[in-house]
Amino acid sequence: MNTPKRSAWPGGLAVAMIAALLSGCGAAPAPSAIGRSAPGTPAGRPAPLEVAALDAFVPATAAEWADGGRFEGTINALRDASVDACMARYGFRVTVGFGLSAAAFAAIYVNNSQFPDLAKIARTRSFDVGSGFKAPPGPPASRRKAYAADDARCRAAGVQPFVGVLRAGSSLQDRWMGIVNEIQSSGPVRADLAGFASCLESKGVPASSAGSLGAFLAWETGVDTHARSLAGIHATDAHWAPIFARCAGPTVSLQERLQSARRAAFLRQNSGRVRQLEALAGQVVAAARGRG
Repeated sequence: MNTPKRSAWPGGLAVAMIAALLSGCGAAPAPSAIGRSAPGTPAGRPAPLEVAALDAFVPATAAEWADGGRFEGTINALRDASVDACMARYGFRVTVGFGLSAAAFAAIYVNNSQFPDLAKIARTRSFDVGSGFKAPPGPPASRRKAYAADDARCRAAGVQPFVGVLRAGSSLQDRWMGIVNEIQSSGPVRADLAGFASCLESKGVPASSAGSLGAFLAWETGVDTHARSLAGIHATDAHWAPIFARCAGPTVSLQERLQSARRAAFLRQNSGRVRQLEALAGQVVAAARGRG
């Protein structure tokens, strides 16, 4: 499988999980667009999981996005464990969500087109999108109808404890991402992207694919399709990842400065909803520690 470099898990976790509850069928959760660091948290140390919950829905920087992945990974792991146990009670031995732990989920939680971690991309010479996952085999044909019914019940029950925090976060996320999109399409950012495009074009990227972070990532994914092996894909990534990180540096720095400034005001203006989210997140944290 050749996964696009834009995001390892496209879409939004809150949307995916709430849809799973309302529809009764569910799908593997995907990360939403969010994140920030706790005020006063020493550099290099992760923010408390309760704070990572806010990072999961209102990100301004790559560090905040990554921090939010820890909270989303916790929800993902708790939900999957609940579904697995529920299905076992119906006589099915399954592993949903690829069996990812919270840490494993967070490690592949990327959004290279909006909140790219340029330092990590340059260091690893990779876009780190976690491609190649394989879904577990389905049930025997004779049990597919029963499996589908039990799976729907188990997924609905599995997501239920998290609906409150996901809806609270989603109400902030929807408005915040509108601001992020506004910033990333603003005049100052568009002007800065001229330097990004010039940098890429000097390395051989077509002008039509150098105008934005997303356009380059889509082009680079297309280049990967010409590789004859996984090693070839890795070699392509190893060539282009450091170039992308270097060329995107000024634009991403500008975006993060603008987004961080707007985020501080956004959190003040929505302090009531922020407190509600943090309180509900505390319940998820307690559940996670209870399982630990």
